[in-house]
Amino acid sequence: MSLPCGAAYATSYSYLDISQTYYDTDYVSGTIPLPTYPSETLTDSYDSKQVISTGEAKYSMGRTYESATSSVSYNNYPVLVPGGGAVGISVGPGHSATFGYGYVDAAHRIMRQSASVISNGAQFSESWTRGDMQNSFTVLPGTSGLAYGDTAKIRLDVRLDGRLTATGTSWPGNGDAFSHLLAGLTIVDPLLKIDTGEGWYTPRIVSFGADADLEAGEVYQPYWGESYSSYWSASWGAYTNTGIDMSGDYDDYYETTDNNREVTNSYNFDTGLLQLEFDAIVGHTLDLRAYMDVFSFASGNATALTDFSSTFGPGIIDTNGTGVLIDWDVVAPQQVPGTVPEPSTFLLLGAGLAGVFCYRKKAKKS
Repeated sequence: MSLPCGAAYATSYSYLDISQTYYDTDYVSGTIPLPTYPSETLTDSYDSKQVISTGEAKYSMGRTYESATSSVSYNNYPVLVPGGGAVGISVGPGHSATFGYGYVDAAHRIMRQSASVISNGAQFSESWTRGDMQNSFTVLPGTSGLAYGDTAKIRLDVRLDGRLTATGTSWPGNGDAFSHLLAGLTIVDPLLKIDTGEGWYTPRIVSFGADADLEAGEVYQPYWGESYSSYWSASWGAYTNTGIDMSGDYDDYYETTDNNREVTNSYNFDTGLLQLEFDAIVGHTLDLRAYMDVFSFASGNATALTDFSSTFGPGIIDTNGTGVLIDWDVVAPQQVPGTVPEPSTFLLLGAGLAGVFCYRKKAKKS
């Protein structure tokens, strides 16, 4: 079997979408002082103000960045101190502040996202960022001795680090907070198609997924004591065409702290270096697509944080050291200090996959 050497085509795509909404119950005039950089990659933008009632307005903004050749980024995020507090941020009664951060680099295969909300009596505030990236790579014989058309065993290394924090308070009013993560990664071979009898489809070769939710709210302090409710869940899973289970280690923990005026729920996890072995045909060009959604919501007296700004991107390697080469179609011309993943790490992401491990918990105290 004779197949062309090198990539059949080249594609690199970085996409970042940001949406932020907050209520201001003191003023009905003004603008949203949010940055719009990098301007050269801004493809869509909007700002809006809706007067709800006298003395109350709803502000919304959206930014869409897209680049076929370089990275895209957005940053309207305060410096955080341990525990999730923001340096130099003061939100007056009836106000809220929302922040978002996103970075996507398809050439380096890196994705980072973060969203937070601080509400001081505002009725509804949210921050949402989504990143997508796409690239392709070709499996070449190298010094392996394999021929075009042979099957090579390849490994995807995945790592995901992040945290979710939600705080609801009972003074000076009740508050609800919610944090959410949804991420996914899929690799397919466009030359492999299956006839279902009702049409053709391209099956995934390997995929990884993660999702997490965290909530804190219904906090109040009646004369007879304190009451609150909380909820959290998290899972991640994987699929490979070899049927081999995902290997590696992970570290995660859930924590609840409460006093007579507030409850804080936090969930931190580090998947460690997870390894997924899969089969690929030498000479074929494989498509890699990945995405990440982070969302934070707060109402009343509450704060929410979904921070995955330290997440790294993918590493595809020859699992047996046989000399097979991985030729990425689009590689950045130079490494950017502080943004390059370790050679063996790869950005995680995914949803709707079989869970390898899953945790769920509900709590209510009165």
